[in-house]
Amino acid sequence: MKTLKPETLAFKKRTVFHDDFKQAYDAIIELMAFKDVDPKVMLIIGENGCGKSRLAKMIQNDFPIVDSDGETIIPIALTDAPPETGQSALVSELLHSLGDLDAFVGRPQKLRDRLRKILRELNVALIIIDEVQDIFPLVGINNSSKATKFIKWLTNKGGAPVLLLGTSDALSLLDVNNALNQRAESTRYLHRFRCTNYDEQLRFANFLSDLFGVYPRKIKGFNFYKKDENGDEVLKDDIEPLLKLCLACEGIPRILNSILSKTLEMTEPEDVIDGKVFGEAWETSINHKNGWQNEVHPFDSELRDIKTELIAKKLFTKPVKETK
Repeated sequence: MKTLKPETLAFKKRTVFHDDFKQAYDAIIELMAFKDVDPKVMLIIGENGCGKSRLAKMIQNDFPIVDSDGETIIPIALTDAPPETGQSALVSELLHSLGDLDAFVGRPQKLRDRLRKILRELNVALIIIDEVQDIFPLVGINNSSKATKFIKWLTNKGGAPVLLLGTSDALSLLDVNNALNQRAESTRYLHRFRCTNYDEQLRFANFLSDLFGVYPRKIKGFNFYKKDENGDEVLKDDIEPLLKLCLACEGIPRILNSILSKTLEMTEPEDVIDGKVFGEAWETSINHKNGWQNEVHPFDSELRDIKTELIAKKLFTKPVKETK
């Protein structure tokens, strides 16, 4: 069986902090200070592939399980929302994440009582539920929904702050329950990258430069900066390389990671990576519903076609002509 190169595995585990990610990480650390002080809940919202699950795993890794003198401490209780919408399934998943061997045995009340007890026994400092919108009813959530009532109960009785990760659909949870909204810290967002204006272009360029700084290959033709008259680093006038990468990954870090990982698998350490190599990786590393031949190729198309496609995907804005 073929396995990934060690350098590919190492790169896939690397996390490059950008502004949204760092702000969200810092907010989570502050949220954890409310353990046993004040029931708190916080939402982190982002499209799929923008780093929510990676952020949760990083927090879990930064606060590992501690075993000492017969006592076990599990600082982070992390689970994905189960496919079932009932609260019992979510309680069971949380119990399972904490090592409870009987996590799927018992009536709802018994499961909740056991969860509350175990959370305190293991000194859990933060409860994380990923893809929380998946526990909402198909007809939509309201104040009487079991999901709403359970999140409120967990916030009040769990003894630890609750972090909810999800798509924009998860925002409705705070809209329908005033008690939860009053306990909520400011919602944080993990946005996809865009090239709609200079600030967004600079944000994407900074992320790419930091990412390429830890990339185990030399890259040619993708330097985004120049020095201005004051010696400060600014974006080059020609942002075509930036637009190519934005279209290739559609601004989503997970897709970019797939392209870069595929590039590592295709090349050797002494190789120099250019747009042609990135293009080959783009063709084979992601799912193209109708075949990549029927899409605007980000590394082998005219700039005007790349811009038109980016505008259609709301990742670029056509400059407004100045009126005389």
